[in-house]
Amino acid sequence: MFTCEKCGAVLQKLQGDSTIGMICPNCSWSVVSTRISPILLDETDFYVYLKNGNPKDSEHIKVVSKISGKNFLSTRATLMQDEPLIFKGKANQVSEIKELLDTNHLIYNIRPDWPY
Repeated sequence: MFTCEKCGAVLQKLQGDSTIGMICPNCSWSVVSTRISPILLDETDFYVYLKNGNPKDSEHIKVVSKISGKNFLSTRATLMQDEPLIFKGKANQVSEIKELLDTNHLIYNIRPDWPY
């Protein structure tokens, strides 16, 4: 338990998207620090390959089309390939792609190995 150096009250935890700290509920004294997620700092290019895309499944086509930015016909042709590359990007982008693929029960491979 931490106390305020001004008035002695018990400090409360303060947390935002990229900040963390403590604040006094009594006098508003605070101490704050920057906290940036490692995924936002990662400059690695990650490659997402699809393992089980079905070119006859319209839901698979829609999901991959959304991820790749390709139209319906182009995406269908992509899904006919063996383990096609569907996305290349930074870690924070791949995290969102991964969530979309997981939600739609699509199996994929991320290279290099996904550390998050």
